[in-house]
Amino acid sequence: MVGMSGHNYRPAIEFVRKAGQYSWRDRRQKKRHFRTLWITRLNAALKELGVHYNRFIPAAAAAGVELNRKMLSELAISDHATFVAIVELVKPHISIPTPPGPDKQTKSRPRKKLLAV
Repeated sequence: MVGMSGHNYRPAIEFVRKAGQYSWRDRRQKKRHFRTLWITRLNAALKELGVHYNRFIPAAAAAGVELNRKMLSELAISDHATFVAIVELVKPHISIPTPPGPDKQTKSRPRKKLLAV
């Protein structure tokens, strides 16, 4: 099929159209892949400092840190001292969930009785 595109017009048009579809799709996937990479890098760098990623991001917003995931991951790689300073700035804003006490435990709902038919 590859050699025919030079001789047949219709397969050539289909190949170009399909290439356009792939490029459109992959431009969006590229953004997803990079965001995943930045989150993975951040998670690894934060794990070294004893901080969980899922608690760090909301705490960073509460602390007023306006750096996005891309910039934070670049700082974690290239300028580790600055990244540690940012983490120390955010640490007071990290909320650690407390387990519910015996009086605050959720009560289970009574089960519905099934009627025998």
